[in-house]
Amino acid sequence: MDGIETTRAILGKFPHLRIVILSTYGDFYLSNALEAGACGYLLKRTTGDELMRAIKEAANGGAYLSAELNALLVGNYCELESSKTDAMSLSGRQVRVLQMVARGETTKRISEELFLSLATIKREMRHVFDLMGAKNRVHAVSEAQRQGLI
Repeated sequence: MDGIETTRAILGKFPHLRIVILSTYGDFYLSNALEAGACGYLLKRTTGDELMRAIKEAANGGAYLSAELNALLVGNYCELESSKTDAMSLSGRQVRVLQMVARGETTKRISEELFLSLATIKREMRHVFDLMGAKNRVHAVSEAQRQGLI
């Protein structure tokens, strides 16, 4: 059972509990954790001080997300809303990945900045290639610029 399933199970039996998740993953898992009822979410590389702030906030009835995860969550929502076109619809994440590719970022760097696994970034790029009919990164970036997506 993963942390999200565990959160649902615990809160199903003990709805008064407050759960703060400490994870390696951001983005997709963050949204799922919040939907499952977690009141806090931090990345494992967080400091001990920030972890204590999150626990105290949760214990006092509040919620806590680190600033970087807040920015990621809001940024993904804004990008998702602004990235839709009549020709095709790329997700906010896919547009963000394309923007980073256009800046010359490596797959590893994109993975680190978006808190996603290398496999997820590679999968997103394959989806972008398929949606855009692109053969490679350069072609995808060129097409995205032509269509005003980036």
